[in-house]
Amino acid sequence: MIDDLTAIIATYPSHAEAQDAVKELERAKFDLRKLSIVGRNHRKDEPSVGSDNVGDRMKGMGIPVDSILRHEMALKTGKYLVIFHGRSDEAERARDVIRQSQPETMEEHEFSHSNSDG
Repeated sequence: MIDDLTAIIATYPSHAEAQDAVKELERAKFDLRKLSIVGRNHRKDEPSVGSDNVGDRMKGMGIPVDSILRHEMALKTGKYLVIFHGRSDEAERARDVIRQSQPETMEEHEFSHSNSDG
């Protein structure tokens, strides 16, 4: 079975603002496992979430290369990303919540995922 999934990537100028957006998504009953905050570890100048390269992870989600480059540049300039990934039907609600948090930018990308459960 193929599921239609959506990734929403929003850019924030500070960790606090990114964290506030995630808190609003949590209040709206979104599963925290579908959310990530990504920023730079200023001591090491590398992504602060996970050990994988953020660009590689985005590419694996089907995010176009030009978008990945924009997001990596935002990270290099000290911005933070909030990433939602989930079913397309959840994305509409997530988009509304994220939009209310007034991100600097917000992009939405649809992709398909093979679900072996069905």
